[in-house]
Amino acid sequence: MPDYSSSNKRIAKNALIFYGWMLLIILISLYASKVVLRVLGVEDF
Repeated sequence: MPDYSSSNKRIAKNALIFYGWMLLIILISLYASKVVLRVLGVEDF
């Protein structure tokens, strides 16, 4: 009989890591767009 407990823990761990990376990418993108908008100004953006 397969051990579903360790498989479920592995899936949960990978999902949390994935969501963490996605959150990090979103935060970096928001910060970068803020910096670009500040440097270029409203007219050039």
